[in-house]
Amino acid sequence: MKFFWCAVLFCLTLGAFSDTAPFLRFDFSTVQPDGTVPDTGTAKLNAKVHGVIRKSESGVLLLDGKTNFIEIPGTENFNLLRNATFSIVFRVTNPAKKLQAFFSKSREMMFARNNRNLYSNIHDGKKWAGNLQIPTAFKLNDTEWHHAVLTFQYFLNQNDAEEWIERMIYFDGKECGRQKVENICIPSRGKLLEIGSNSCMGSSWKFCGEIAEVQVYDRILQPYEIRELLRSFPQVKT
Repeated sequence: MKFFWCAVLFCLTLGAFSDTAPFLRFDFSTVQPDGTVPDTGTAKLNAKVHGVIRKSESGVLLLDGKTNFIEIPGTENFNLLRNATFSIVFRVTNPAKKLQAFFSKSREMMFARNNRNLYSNIHDGKKWAGNLQIPTAFKLNDTEWHHAVLTFQYFLNQNDAEEWIERMIYFDGKECGRQKVENICIPSRGKLLEIGSNSCMGSSWKFCGEIAEVQVYDRILQPYEIRELLRSFPQVKT
């Protein structure tokens, strides 16, 4: 039941925000010289790029896969694993680098590219306990623009005292995998939400490529909403 009360607290914390607008939204063409990226979502928590700040030829943030990454100050106490949607528009520039993180919260969750697979995992406080992989989502040597989405939905059956999380992954507007994880507690460690890295695992998961836009919602986007969101990104060809 510990996870249940964590989830209730998170729901109450985010209840003041809009049901339609993203909780966090970052357009990485707007990165400032000091590394600040304005948040145009409802939370108004600006992102911070650490390391060398470079823009690609297309005018968006370019991460080198070695040193630079993004953190969102103010997200230390956010349990983003209850009814949440993570969306990223990206292009990998070094497909030979097998491990590349999209989102992470240290020893809580991760959404990433693992070789040619889409990958998500969640941590129960002792170990990674929810491995979800979508095989060969990426073509060999894929350097095209893509849109990847991960959703978390929390369920509670009060009659049977059962609780579980269901995760779904979408790739370029299509659902490509889902997983149900039962009776798992995901304790908050007070770490920041990261984009393009997973600090608890060193530099091995740093993202190498371009990131155009990131959105985080405090609710589940429906499949038609994900398709509509995809259509707003002209970089992604489907």
